[in-house]
Amino acid sequence: MAEATCRRELELEIPAEEVAKQTEKVAKDLAKVARVPGFRPGKAPISLIKKRFAEDIKGEVLQTLVPERVEKAVAEESSRPFPSPRWTSSNTTKASR
Repeated sequence: MAEATCRRELELEIPAEEVAKQTEKVAKDLAKVARVPGFRPGKAPISLIKKRFAEDIKGEVLQTLVPERVEKAVAEESSRPFPSPRWTSSNTTKASR
């Protein structure tokens, strides 16, 4: 039996303030346990943690915010998503100051 393929696209916008808030929270949590040469555990500056672990922090923020937004969008659309969505691309931009 051939499997039917179904594809849905969903465009999400997450406010920059929310991303910044979550990034700060993740960085602070990571700073408590990160081992950085030249600093005692938990004593490295947040700015250094953000630079050194930028990709890890970004991944954690996406893993936290995106599923929440997908659930909310699906509830608003009254749709049923597949159990594990597959991300095809990530377009992130920094807010201009």
